[in-house]
Amino acid sequence: MKKWITIAAMALLVFAVAGCSDDDCPTCPDEVTPAPSLSYVGSSTCGSSGCHESIYDIFIESGHPYKLTEVPGNMGPTFPWDGEMTREVTTGVDLARGATVANDGPPPGTAWTDFAYTIGGYGWKTRWVKPDGQVYTTGTQAQLNLWAGVPEWVPYEQDKDKPYNYSCFKCHTTGAVDEGSWPAGSSGFGTFAFGGVQCEACHGQGSQHVSDPAKFAMMVDTSPELCGKCHTRDAANRVAVSGGYIKHHEK
Repeated sequence: MKKWITIAAMALLVFAVAGCSDDDCPTCPDEVTPAPSLSYVGSSTCGSSGCHESIYDIFIESGHPYKLTEVPGNMGPTFPWDGEMTREVTTGVDLARGATVANDGPPPGTAWTDFAYTIGGYGWKTRWVKPDGQVYTTGTQAQLNLWAGVPEWVPYEQDKDKPYNYSCFKCHTTGAVDEGSWPAGSSGFGTFAFGGVQCEACHGQGSQHVSDPAKFAMMVDTSPELCGKCHTRDAANRVAVSGGYIKHHEK
């Protein structure tokens, strides 16, 4: 008799375990949810309400997000301050300005529809990238300098083909890879997830962190080596400076 009672009890236990769920059985183990795959989510997600708003507000005025900016149709891109204010690097004095990329570009004789991206344009200088992935180099007015009180047009790689490929945009974009096709269609240039140096360019892909911030921490690397991946062109990994300030192109 005891034998049959034991068998019946075991059967009931198997039935209970097979039918249990988190809803009806508090003693059942939690189901393991697989981590989402890593992907880029964009800086606006990082700065969304309740997250990193204060850091985002500083970040968007740093200039990093605008190293490569998509041209929105038949008008120029817009930037914080609308290009009306910049910092004079040698004195640290804020200067009122009249030159803006939206008002003073694109290059004379062209239209915004001739271009896919601007390189820079936020308080310093601007160049333009055509839809085929070539940097505009025509004539003597291919670069717009914005650091003077009035816009200054100067040549850039005058009348030479200048592909805007991985070797250029690896430091101007987020998620750059040396394979695939230029986003606008040219082959062999490589590709990227976002234009500009967005949050994830330094902190890594954010999809897992967004899904569960407590479980998935983002990389926080404040070392000079991380910045030096882009802010150096020296074989010894030194950041070249002039008068205490980083030189353009750090040659």
